[in-house]
Amino acid sequence: MTLFLSVPEARYPQSDQIHSLRQPWKILLIDAAGKKCGYRQEVNLRPGLNVLIEDYTLQEDLIVDTGADEPCDAYRYLEVSFMLSGHNRHEKLQPHHNFFLAEWQNSSGGQFHWQAGERVLKFDIHIDPALFETFVGEQLDVLPPLLRRLLQNSQPIQDQFWHVQLTTSAMRSAIHQILHCPYQGLTHWLFWESKVIELIALRLDQVCQTLPVDLASSGLHSEDIDRIHYASDILLQRLKNPPSLVELARLVGLNDHKLKQGFRQVFGTTVFGYLQTHRMELAKQLLAEPTFNIAGVAQAMGYASQSHFCHMFKQQFGMTPRHYRSSLRRLKNPDAAKKDPDTANCNR
Repeated sequence: MTLFLSVPEARYPQSDQIHSLRQPWKILLIDAAGKKCGYRQEVNLRPGLNVLIEDYTLQEDLIVDTGADEPCDAYRYLEVSFMLSGHNRHEKLQPHHNFFLAEWQNSSGGQFHWQAGERVLKFDIHIDPALFETFVGEQLDVLPPLLRRLLQNSQPIQDQFWHVQLTTSAMRSAIHQILHCPYQGLTHWLFWESKVIELIALRLDQVCQTLPVDLASSGLHSEDIDRIHYASDILLQRLKNPPSLVELARLVGLNDHKLKQGFRQVFGTTVFGYLQTHRMELAKQLLAEPTFNIAGVAQAMGYASQSHFCHMFKQQFGMTPRHYRSSLRRLKNPDAAKKDPDTANCNR
């Protein structure tokens, strides 16, 4: 059986309807047995700044209906979307990734399909282009040319700015703080807004450091892109024991040259760089758990040598695992870091 979630009045930037600021509207997802299995929540933090959170634990397929896909007056659309858990097949976004989208749209509404057997956690930020330009100020020239053109052109154009990147631990931390905000009232919403702006800043840093490739002119077909995304899925599932490049290419049905070239074009990094970044981001999460010592984290990440793991961690984050863990302890309890039970293999 397929679950169906209807959004009675889909909120879009071009809508004439005005909704109260800082008044969240939430729709619960209830299965056939009457059991709550998730929710969809939106909130306008200020005019032109909207947040959408979707959180579902699915035993059945789900269709989210936001109304008929009908034509409307063209409008500029900016979105930053973080896929924290689950596969976003509608927008071809893998878990632990995010996208920055800028384009002109001329329709509203539609249906979004989520597959059974997954925990879906998605965090979206919708930004009015005029507000976005106030964030950027006079530094518009540091943005990629296509993004600048979409922001500055007052007439609809066909181009689309689509930029996919890994979601960093700093981004996950900001989202976690939003979802578990300890404050109430005015402080609550000011805290939310500050964290949302922090997420936009972190995402803009990725945009400025790794410019997107025009996939349409890259020679990659949609089938090739799907195979490259499948390759990324395999790497995420086998972080501890990843396949060789040749084996990975065979598994997804591409030659190793096309896989290497396509991976850089789709994800802005090499296959090894993608694997290494995910390994280290997961290692960061494990280091925050008191049940793991550094040797255990190294082993969980597939490293036979703890010192090699420490070297790669420091190369990625500029500090050793021991120092990273100590910094976490100091934040929670300044006295807790005085005695560190981990071995001294990571001191250097």
